[in-house]
Amino acid sequence: MKSSNEWPHRAIEYAKLRILKFAESPLEDANFFNGYMELVSSDSGHSDLDDALHTLLAKAKKDKLYFITLKRICAHYETRGIEKPRELSVWLFNMLRDIEVEPKNGKTGPNKSQTEHLFLLGMTATIAENYEKPIYPSFSTGDNGSVLQVIALASKEAKKELGRMILPATTEAMRRRYMKAKKILEVKRR
Repeated sequence: MKSSNEWPHRAIEYAKLRILKFAESPLEDANFFNGYMELVSSDSGHSDLDDALHTLLAKAKKDKLYFITLKRICAHYETRGIEKPRELSVWLFNMLRDIEVEPKNGKTGPNKSQTEHLFLLGMTATIAENYEKPIYPSFSTGDNGSVLQVIALASKEAKKELGRMILPATTEAMRRRYMKAKKILEVKRR
């Protein structure tokens, strides 16, 4: 656990630097993969791909974007010589044998808001884990007591340098944005 005098100042500085870096450089495929890993971490509390596979595999059956994402994840493992999780290996084998077919409908890449959602989820998960703080603001957390409050403050500071807003600057708007971003991982139940 980090010492209490580091919170919230270092967390705000960390978030501000991440926002500035995000604003200045386009996301690459590697970051797209890392975004999914951080997305899973924010939703489940775990950063292992195995935790995301169920969601990704379920959505890939009907959504082209998720199918392409699984191909990118496989490429990530292959190019780095890392052993893939069993479920991913089975999916790759089935895809190469045309058992799993790429859906014809859907997007081929994330739009700007989806990329920002992935970024927000990843940064939130990292700060919550590093500082062991709650994500959502509450009466008991007080001012600057939650991760979303810290990110809102960092966003306000980043706007001064960027001249534009990437993420909301108020806690309530940040909470709404975070809730909207979390819906990316939802799988429809039949």
